[in-house]
Amino acid sequence: MALQLLTTASRIDWGDWLRGIVGAAISGGAGAVGSFFGTTTIDPKTFNVQHPVKLFEAMIVSFAISGFISLAKYLQMHPLPDAKP
Repeated sequence: MALQLLTTASRIDWGDWLRGIVGAAISGGAGAVGSFFGTTTIDPKTFNVQHPVKLFEAMIVSFAISGFISLAKYLQMHPLPDAKP
């Protein structure tokens, strides 16, 4: 039983799973870029390059929310690492 457990544990592909998690979190950056264009288009007086603090705050919040959603979707499809063939 213990030998079978160790054999199975050695076949778990942690690298691909962790890369998927990082990739899903980084995809939040796409949402942040979208929020940059969206906020500057809708309210250019508040969100513009001359006053970057508000713009960066909106981008950071968008990055966090979009990254969390992408991460949750990835973990829904891959809750645990797959075994190597």
